[in-house]
Amino acid sequence: MPVTTTAKVIYRAYQLGAVLFYVGMRGNVLELTPPLTMSADEVQEGVDILDRAMSDVARGRVSDADVAPFMMW
Repeated sequence: MPVTTTAKVIYRAYQLGAVLFYVGMRGNVLELTPPLTMSADEVQEGVDILDRAMSDVARGRVSDADVAPFMMW
């Protein structure tokens, strides 16, 4: 996953309510740090948000201009 794509997924997931962190030298790893305890419903919600974020990016719903102010790497 290119770094810009990673940034777009992180940005879109944040808009949808999840916080992701970039990990890795090539922008190909996303880290989700959940609370110590989560219900099965909360886990599913997180997975659904990540799935929607990746789908939205793949469909071109997040532009380079959207993430440009946040690209610090």
